[in-house]
Amino acid sequence: MARILLVEDEEFFRLVLSQVLENLGHSVDCATNGREAEYIFGLREFDLVISDVRMPTMDGVALLRSIKAKKSTPFILMTGFAEILETHTAAELGADGFLAKPFSQDAIKETIDACLAPPPIELLEADLDDRFHKISMSDFVSGKLIPFGIYIRLSSRRYVKIATQGEDIALDRIRAYQEKGVRYLYLEKGDFLKYIGLNLRIVKALPKFDGISKEKKLSFIRHTGEVLLEQVFKDGINREAFENAQEYVEGAVSLSLEYAGAQDLITVLNSRADQLYAHSLGVALYGVMIARHLDWNSSQTLYKVSLGGLFHDIGMKEIDPSIFQKPRISLTQEEVSLFESHPRRGYELLSQLAFIPEEVQLIAYQHHEDMIGQGYPLRLQKTKIFPLARVIAVADRYCLLALKNPQSPAGMDSKEAILELERHYKDTLDSECLAALKRALQ
Repeated sequence: MARILLVEDEEFFRLVLSQVLENLGHSVDCATNGREAEYIFGLREFDLVISDVRMPTMDGVALLRSIKAKKSTPFILMTGFAEILETHTAAELGADGFLAKPFSQDAIKETIDACLAPPPIELLEADLDDRFHKISMSDFVSGKLIPFGIYIRLSSRRYVKIATQGEDIALDRIRAYQEKGVRYLYLEKGDFLKYIGLNLRIVKALPKFDGISKEKKLSFIRHTGEVLLEQVFKDGINREAFENAQEYVEGAVSLSLEYAGAQDLITVLNSRADQLYAHSLGVALYGVMIARHLDWNSSQTLYKVSLGGLFHDIGMKEIDPSIFQKPRISLTQEEVSLFESHPRRGYELLSQLAFIPEEVQLIAYQHHEDMIGQGYPLRLQKTKIFPLARVIAVADRYCLLALKNPQSPAGMDSKEAILELERHYKDTLDSECLAALKRALQ
């Protein structure tokens, strides 16, 4: 049994929580604000303090600072989605635990037990980054509710839950978070997969790829970052926008490396030729930049664009690599037919992987369709082409011009590539996507 100081200004919630704590076998003293709690804390010994964040007279963060200056008494802060900055500050001041509102009795017990009996040091030192995935703060600007536990990242070893589910929040507060440098929130991996549209029941049944160690995975992600910077980045591009898109692409690669089928495809892309992997990464990255300038800012969409760009040419794995090293004009009719079969082959390959969303399959199938109905393999009219495939079509054509490849051995600079697209492809590429690319590169 512990002696607990409970600090909460709302009477009803204070009475309910006090009763819950007593039912768990603890002795409870109550205070209605930080100043009163500070006084009571000086009168007797407490094993634990549980405090709300927002209170009159003295808030929970100020109380935490005061108590930690005197003693090392464990301190739990009751926080919420609206207290992201306060939670960061509290963690830096030494808060021992957090309870994200609304919380259950089990969550209360678990958090108290963890504070009174800290876990073994090996658990405290565990790297947790593999358990979480980021989502952009911009996902919350539209008022979208995210029905999962939401975390902030304090370090690779500490993630703090700030809410048990998303809640509507004022736009000015979102902007305040962004101005303070809070760009991302985090979901546990299982919730993240559901959030971006993957079927968790199917994903759980997929074989994890045991042949790649964490070290090799991190090495591959580093290699991916190097390829992006050395072969995909172009002078004159806004560095911040590039790095933002890069995070989505690296996230898509990281996710793919965890499942055997998708991991095999990543390996194929990387092993066929440096230029093919660079092209795939480039299409994914510039696809994300285009999507952002179309105001498609949700993480669900951006991760699907990333995966679609990454795997758009995966159908090439079944075709003789020498075909792709030749300029298109020098291909025989048979080679042209074989080349133009890669969208269908890619669609069929991706359709066999339950991990891959249908939207990504459609991107692979339709990224060579065009706005005048003369693309391949389906000769679709403009209105029938999947919107994300239109984005990837523009990113693909841009990368064929701007990045080094057999069709553009030296690679054009960005402005020259845009002029070439406007000169020769303005009728066949989606005009809104092309305009978005132009804005993204300015």
